[in-house]
Amino acid sequence: MTSTVVGVTLTTAAVAPTYISQAIKHTEPQVRQGFQSLLKSGFGGSCYRGGFPLQMSKQEATVD
Repeated sequence: MTSTVVGVTLTTAAVAPTYISQAIKHTEPQVRQGFQSLLKSGFGGSCYRGGFPLQMSKQEATVD
């Protein structure tokens, strides 16, 4: 009984990396696309893209 459990455990440990690597290869494009959309919407899309005016206005100059 014990040897059977040990054999099944070793077989599972030997075969599991193959299935895990196949699952990672299958989901990698979906994960990459999700990260890209997150970066575009969360960080890149809401930033102010314009520059700053070269001269300071009088109101900005008087603020302490």
